[in-house]
Amino acid sequence: CGQQLQPDTHAISAAWGCFSEVASLEFAQLRQTFAATHAAQTQGEDGGGAACVGEPLTWTPLIQLQWFAPFYSGGGYSSEAISYVTELTKWLHVGIRQHGDSLNHDFTAGLPTELKNTLSGATRRRMDVSRTVQVCHSEPGAWSVPTPNYHTSECPSPNAAYKIGRTMFETDRLPDGWPSRLLAMDEIWVPTE
Repeated sequence: CGQQLQPDTHAISAAWGCFSEVASLEFAQLRQTFAATHAAQTQGEDGGGAACVGEPLTWTPLIQLQWFAPFYSGGGYSSEAISYVTELTKWLHVGIRQHGDSLNHDFTAGLPTELKNTLSGATRRRMDVSRTVQVCHSEPGAWSVPTPNYHTSECPSPNAAYKIGRTMFETDRLPDGWPSRLLAMDEIWVPTE
């Protein structure tokens, strides 16, 4: 099969660390499924060799991850979301949707082909919303809790299994209208300690 998969264990641990705060049984099952699948793929079907880059994942998770962000817009939210999803798609079935900002054709045209292919595949992935953890990676004004402040894709869906808000804002206080939006999510991720 050629090139062997060399996992970035620090990045995977960090990504799974975010999920480890979720206290549901389904997430415990998902982590067990991930560990068992990763072990099987590392050993290979015949007990020897590692899974190869580019081979499709062969399992369907109990919970699906759908990431909403300005993937095709450029800027800080875009680059951060692309970094997370690029690593997570190596290990999980991740779906993505453009969210929170308009499409920047110049930015999109300048993306490397391999990254375009990764994002395109994740964009086409179908999700069962009732089994989906949705990450709304944007400023909270874009979140559908109950409605966004401007036109964008719906995130989170009212039927999502779990709703995570990922945002950042350099300030010493919350902007008007944010507290109720933050409280409407199951979890909030911010870059702070």
